[in-house]
Amino acid sequence: MQLKLIKDKEQNAKVVFVDRANNTFRELQEIAFQEFEIPENKRHNFRLRAFNVAHGIALDTYSGRENETLQVLKIYPLKTLLLEEKAEEAVFEDYDPDSILVKLNPWRPDLPSLLEEYLQPEHFKVKKDSMI
Repeated sequence: MQLKLIKDKEQNAKVVFVDRANNTFRELQEIAFQEFEIPENKRHNFRLRAFNVAHGIALDTYSGRENETLQVLKIYPLKTLLLEEKAEEAVFEDYDPDSILVKLNPWRPDLPSLLEEYLQPEHFKVKKDSMI
C-alpha cells in the first residue's frame, strides 16, 4: 500500500510503499528515518504519528504499539503520517484522543486577508467532556 510521510508539517512529502498485513509500525518508522535521512544518533528526537492534512493536526502516536502490523493499527492506504521532531531536552507531548484542538481567530478591523498567516489564530486544547 502507499503511504505519505511528511516531516514537521512541511510541504515536501515522501511516498512509500509498504505491506499493510506484514510490516510493523517499527518497520514503517525505520523507513521514515531512512527516507528523511535521520542519523542514528538523532532518531530518539523523532516519532511518527498520524496527521490530518486538511486541519494541520497531529493525531495518534501509536506509542507502545510499535510491534503491531499496520493493518492492526488501522493504517490504511493513502494515510498521511508526520515525522515529528522535538528538541534534545524536550519531551514529546502525550496524545490525548479525548481532546480536540480549537483554533480561535480574533477579528481585527485591519485584516488584509483571511489566511491563517494574517489571522494568527490562538490554539488551545479542550477535553471532550469539559463544560464550556
